[in-house]
Amino acid sequence: MAKGEAKKEKKSKDLEVVDLESEKNEVVEDTSSDSAQESSDSKPEGKFQKFTAWYKANKKKSIPLTILAVLALLLIIPTTRYKVLGIFIKRDFSILVLDDKTHEPITDARAEIDGVSGTTNNEGKIKLHVKVGKFTLSITKNYYETYNQPVTVAVGEQQDDFLATVKATGRQVPVAVNNKITGAAVENAAIKVLDTQATTDDKGLATIVLPLDKDTQQAVVSADGYNETKTTVKVTENKDDQNNLNITPEGKLYFLSKRTGKINLMKANLDGTDGKVVVAGTGNEDETDTVLLTNRDWKYLALKSKRSGDNASLYAINTSNDQLREMDSGDASFTPIGWFGNYFLYKVDRNNVEYWQSKHSSLKSYNAETGQLVTLDNTSGKHSERYEDYGDTHLLNNLLIFTKSWCCEDNSQDKNTINAIKPDGSGRQTIKSFSNSDFGYINSIIYKPEEVIFSVYNYNGEDHFYEYDNGAFNRNQDLSRKFDRNYPTYLFSPNGEASFWSESRDGKKTLLIGDSTGSSEKEVASLTEYNAYGWFGEDYLLASKDDSELYILGVKGLKGEQKALKVTDYHKPDYDSYGYGYGYGG
Repeated sequence: MAKGEAKKEKKSKDLEVVDLESEKNEVVEDTSSDSAQESSDSKPEGKFQKFTAWYKANKKKSIPLTILAVLALLLIIPTTRYKVLGIFIKRDFSILVLDDKTHEPITDARAEIDGVSGTTNNEGKIKLHVKVGKFTLSITKNYYETYNQPVTVAVGEQQDDFLATVKATGRQVPVAVNNKITGAAVENAAIKVLDTQATTDDKGLATIVLPLDKDTQQAVVSADGYNETKTTVKVTENKDDQNNLNITPEGKLYFLSKRTGKINLMKANLDGTDGKVVVAGTGNEDETDTVLLTNRDWKYLALKSKRSGDNASLYAINTSNDQLREMDSGDASFTPIGWFGNYFLYKVDRNNVEYWQSKHSSLKSYNAETGQLVTLDNTSGKHSERYEDYGDTHLLNNLLIFTKSWCCEDNSQDKNTINAIKPDGSGRQTIKSFSNSDFGYINSIIYKPEEVIFSVYNYNGEDHFYEYDNGAFNRNQDLSRKFDRNYPTYLFSPNGEASFWSESRDGKKTLLIGDSTGSSEKEVASLTEYNAYGWFGEDYLLASKDDSELYILGVKGLKGEQKALKVTDYHKPDYDSYGYGYGYGG
């Protein structure tokens, strides 16, 4: 190649290299410019990526924060605020429902908010536990227009009852419900008529709305502790005596009756209604020696009756099922002493054992709950002129006091005694003994609860007087002035904390109650013809008239012209006894 051409070719190549480098520089410059633009655009994307990465890496914080943020947003918006709060919060919403005309409470009306419902009480009030928020309150009751009203159940505490006044479509009838025995108002008594009912307030009053198509309607009245009573309500808006409704407390009284010609054991409600025969007489009963005694709470009865054969037997009746169980029987005579708790105490005189022989007479107790029979004491004897006999028996608080004396020859080795024993046979003791050669028969009386006076005959001509007072035994000659008087029989309430008795004052039989010692007396009634008979529960007293009529009254007594409520006529044998625990003198 020629030297000149070679130079041209080299120069040409150099120019190509320069052009390539130039193009390369241009490319680099363009790339640099695009890269800078791309870097500038990617900065926000990097922050989002970082946030996303943090959010995913810190879910324990990020998720709760997100929820709180959403909730805060929803709570700010009024239309969603209560819907959100209602998911988490409930509140008591109190409503008072009144008749729009009488403004008296409407009882037993049904109120509903958001599916939660209940009925108004005897004050016309109802409290519903519902979600906070805006709802519709609906109130319905027969013979009233349906009530619908928007309400807001607020987050804060409700200050006043929401007042709802409802319009009646029937006649508003005022009624009153009273205790038939005492006349006292009965609260929360339900009066049901047709398909509606009302409940009495603390004054025993209620208003029931009834249809106008009849002048009277049949009603059923019920309350806790009372017998359900069917009666008639007069459909009037005015107060009417016919709408003063009386109901009888629950319970049954047991008594002897000869209304069928035979001596039956019967029971009836406390007002004498629903009388039924519990144990039918056989016709063999002794007219003068058929005896019924009840324990204090009327849970058990003791019946002495000659139902067959020549001798009377003793029976126990459980009033929970009216079952008759034989307590004791045989060739003997039985003398009731009385009840203490579930124990019935009595004396036995055996006909097949000579009077002067040992065990001719015994004192016994029968546990009506367990059926256990216990012999408490027996008499002793040596021959026809030397034998023991029982004197007086007194059933005090969980203690039987009894006397025993020897007849008929004097013997200093034998002792006349005053004794005590518990109804279950435990705790036997000789309170005092006297030489039979110096002292004779022992007499005694109860003159106050738990207090007995003893008169012990001394052969020297001077009686000795002693007092037993709540476990203390002392000689007191001043008691001679008290011994020959008549004292009332104290009848004790089931819990033993109150006493009931009758005594003559100014020619009248006065009924009195007091505490367990017979003190703090209060006059229950001054009635010329009534005697104290017993208790029924802690709130009611029983009185008898002419030994053939049984009455009941409240423990607070009779007021004004109020009279005791007659329960029933009954058969009383020629036998002076009480069946209400200690206080009975044998």
